This record gives sequence, structure tokens and C-alpha cells, in this order.
Amino acid sequence: MKKLIILCSLACLLFTSCKKIIEIDTNNAEPQLVIEGVITNQIGDQVIKISKSVSYDDQSIFPAVSGAAVSVSDSRGNTYNFTENAAGVYALRMRGVAGVTYTMKAVVEGKTYTAISKMPTAVRLDSIGVVVNTFFN
Repeated sequence: MKKLIILCSLACLLFTSCKKIIEIDTNNAEPQLVIEGVITNQIGDQVIKISKSVSYDDQSIFPAVSGAAVSVSDSRGNTYNFTENAAGVYALRMRGVAGVTYTMKAVVEGKTYTAISKMPTAVRLDSIGVVVNTFFN
């Protein structure tokens, strides 16, 4: 009897749920600036990409933003100026150091954007293994 009451209660909840429709106009949203970048502890080109967003249903690529002044400074007093290698792609050959705080500054179309992040220390692995589980045998 308890199972029947619980089952009926769940069925009532399932079929009588509330529904509110929210209309969001995604096609007419103004393009927003997108800045994405990664600094790693590997020697090589560190890349920062700058582009603009597109509408939700637009299948084209994100339009690149050229002509920005991009720099990264660290907590040790060094400043690194990135150069534009391709449209919207700013790069510099450097190596990040764990424990150092980096501040990215980008001047795009007369506006200044900043971001601050600290590179975490690497996690030491003491072991790694694989366990094989077989199901249905």
C-alpha cells in the first residue's frame, strides 16, 4: 500500500509540474569582446586571442580583433609585451613560473581590460595505476 501511495504521489508531481516560458532574444545581442589566454610552465609561445562574440545561431567563426596592445606583467616586476602574429592572435615566447602572479592588460578599441591570476604549483604524482572492471561477465 505504501508503494502505491508513493507511486501515485510521484505521478502527480510529474504530471502537474509548473512551467514558465522565458523569452530571450539571442539574435539581437550586441557583440561582446572575448579575451582568452593561457600561460604555461612550458617553454614556447604563450598565446592570447582576442575576438568578438557572434549571435547564438550564427555558424561563422568569431571575428578577430586586431590592433590591440597586450602585455603581461608578473609579481617579480617583469613586463612582457605580446605581438600580433595573426589577426587577433597575440603571442610571446616565454615560460611561466609556478607561484608567480600574472597580470594581463589589453587595450582594445580605447578600453583597458585587466585580469590577474596566480600560476599554481604542479601536483606531484606518487603513483598511477589502472583497475580493470568487467561488467556482465
